Amino acid sequence: MITALGDALAWVHGFADPMIWVVLVTFLAGALLERAAHRSTIEWVDDRLVRRAYLLAWLALAAYWLTQIHYFVFQARSIVEAPAVIAAAPVSVYVGVLVARGRARLLTLSRAIAVMWLVYMPFTSLALLRRPLIEVVTHHSEFVLRFLTRDFRVITGVATETGIRTGPPITMNGVELAANLSIGEKHYPYRSTFLFVQDGHPIMYTIRIACTGIGSMAVFAGLIAAVRAPLKRKLTAIATAAGIIYVLNIARNVFISYTFGHQRLHVAPDLIMGLFGLSDPYLVSYYVSDRIISQSLSVVILVAITWIVVRQVPEVLAIVEEGLAVLTGREYDLSTVIESRKAALDGDTEDADATDEDDA
Repeated sequence: MITALGDALAWVHGFADPMIWVVLVTFLAGALLERAAHRSTIEWVDDRLVRRAYLLAWLALAAYWLTQIHYFVFQARSIVEAPAVIAAAPVSVYVGVLVARGRARLLTLSRAIAVMWLVYMPFTSLALLRRPLIEVVTHHSEFVLRFLTRDFRVITGVATETGIRTGPPITMNGVELAANLSIGEKHYPYRSTFLFVQDGHPIMYTIRIACTGIGSMAVFAGLIAAVRAPLKRKLTAIATAAGIIYVLNIARNVFISYTFGHQRLHVAPDLIMGLFGLSDPYLVSYYVSDRIISQSLSVVILVAITWIVVRQVPEVLAIVEEGLAVLTGREYDLSTVIESRKAALDGDTEDADATDEDDA
């Protein structure tokens, strides 16, 4: 049963690449039609057509998430991302239905998805953007990592059909490694792989597009760009979010490469290997540092960045409120909650000042 399900999901995963483009085209079409309807530039474009276009886009997004289930469950084995991807498919269908029924505030979220995809896609599809981004992130991570250790090298190469790197032999820590090293899922011949040696065993951590932070940057760029607010505030918020994400992402890469490369988090190996279905004990440190610690912290960090963005562009709260309403089935007014909390804090400060004056 599980094997059959895995095979079916693997087959569906084969449609992931074309579905990325389908999602981009359908959401952009919805956004352009919405703009045309708002400006009344095309006679036959009305709100009903816009809602139908966005419904199609959300259904395409649901299909895309279905194509990603196999990767996150069986390959990445992420305890944070896998449940999110599984839930994202039905949630996307539900949002599409709500949009089609006329929930106008979800149009802003739909525009945000269009911008997110438009920002993210060029970096995943175009080598002229993908390679510089990956190698710059690798260089910055390498620079910081050298403050912690110098027992590593950054190598190039690419995984072939047999999963090897071709090149001259590498000598590290007095150990000569073969020219053919298992590099895992590395698909591009970039200078982006950190090589460590522990007890004569090569350990490699490769920076991929998912390790650059561009996905999170695209999310916030979409949320901010979709709302109606002064351009200066929006650009400031995007720059702030992107800067924070980039710096923290470098810290994440350094943390994972150091703890994985030096096996600092080789804890409860039997439990971790059983939980994630691992056969290589050297991967325990990687799964603890990345799949458990880093991915869990990333959720907290994204919430914190959202708070920072909202302080600069309060209009983003409308999207957050709609997202919570979709997920919980309850309506929220976060702006009221925030203002009430701020007033309470201001009141506490005034009371404290008054008490100090009375004591004096």
